[in-house]
Amino acid sequence: MKRRSLLTTAIKTLLPAVSLAGLSTLRPRQAAASYPVAAFRNKKVDAILEDLFETAQSGEDGAILIQMPLDAESAQRIPFRITARYAEKVAILAEGNQHPLILVADTRQYPQGVFFGTVDLEQSCNITCYAFRQGFLYRKSRWVSLPVPGF
Repeated sequence: MKRRSLLTTAIKTLLPAVSLAGLSTLRPRQAAASYPVAAFRNKKVDAILEDLFETAQSGEDGAILIQMPLDAESAQRIPFRITARYAEKVAILAEGNQHPLILVADTRQYPQGVFFGTVDLEQSCNITCYAFRQGFLYRKSRWVSLPVPGF
């Protein structure tokens, strides 16, 4: 308990000095530069890739695994499981949606690179995973068909 009271006393003593120096208005720098919010609002895949990876050129990669139904029962909550091992950054896009970016993650500290969740689709389209590895951008796509209304 002595440590806690010593720390509390030190903070109470330093707080007025910090306020006088103007340091209390400083805010920590956010990581917005690595994950631009504009990428989620953007409607063009190439522009999103430029924002996230600084390139839109990508090569096909068979090591990326996309597990999701080929024929979805509905357009809402379609489950997916995507594995992109040893990637530095991963982005998942639904190319048929008005705003295609679903997920973006920095995975340097997570070499397994397994992502799962659900996605809502506006139309039948490709779900594409882009993985940035060792300075190169790779991709893998999977077509998902939605049921035709009225059938």
